[in-house]
Amino acid sequence: MDFEYLLFLQNLRAEAPNFINSLLLFISEFAAGSLPVVIIVVFYWCIDKRTGQRMGLCFAGATMVTQLIKNIACVYRPWKQDARLQIAPEAAATATGYSFPSGHATLAASFYGNIAAYLKKYSKWWILPCVLLTLLTAFARNWLGAHTPQDVLVGMMIALVVLLLALPFAPFMLLGRRAGQARALREAFDDADSRRAVCAMFRHVARYWAAYFPVSEGLPFSRLPEAADMPDDYAAAYRACADTFLKAAYGDAPITQAERDGVKILLDETERLLYDEQSAFMQLKLRHRYLLR
Repeated sequence: MDFEYLLFLQNLRAEAPNFINSLLLFISEFAAGSLPVVIIVVFYWCIDKRTGQRMGLCFAGATMVTQLIKNIACVYRPWKQDARLQIAPEAAATATGYSFPSGHATLAASFYGNIAAYLKKYSKWWILPCVLLTLLTAFARNWLGAHTPQDVLVGMMIALVVLLLALPFAPFMLLGRRAGQARALREAFDDADSRRAVCAMFRHVARYWAAYFPVSEGLPFSRLPEAADMPDDYAAAYRACADTFLKAAYGDAPITQAERDGVKILLDETERLLYDEQSAFMQLKLRHRYLLR
């Protein structure tokens, strides 16, 4: 049935205007070309480092899985399996190696899937063009005679699985630098310099609350008690420690031992309240969010 479908498309392709073939070839090659790599680099350096890391992980991971399956399955290209089929001459240069699964469809689904995951925070309608471009890339591979429907379908499924795995686990796999920064922050709690110790402990408290109760980016830490609906007694202690933090970070007056101890007590209470008393699943979720901060 796959071959009959490809034969049908082949007959349409022979009658179609040249610009249609050229357009579908461009769509087919775009996601597997060098421009998506450039876009990933731009994301990493200029837009959102975390998204750039995830995009690179998905792109590389999907490529490796696809190539592994290709070399295990060893499925020949459609025109080698059925003499009636011919690949479009302009697509022959990139239709090398085995056919199953489609590398182009995998890379397209990986690239556009990550773009959709990033843009959906602005509007969920961005998901629609990304899905359409992925499906159009898959159709273009069939239209050009480079792959069967089965090839492109499995290719897209591979990208989807890699993407779904990368979204929750990328912070643990890629953000080792941030984990190192978090460890260095904790080491500063016992610093002989009280200013540095107070700053480190209070930043840790604020970061915990931002992970536990997601707030809008750019929200001042002084407004966390209202935004996170902190308990009254805790909120009062938090505000007092916030004043101590401002004194340590920007003031000239020395930090007393009582002020340092107050911030340490707040830190201990924060970890007990937001982490120690949570379920194992919630603790994992908090570590994940903490790494993203």
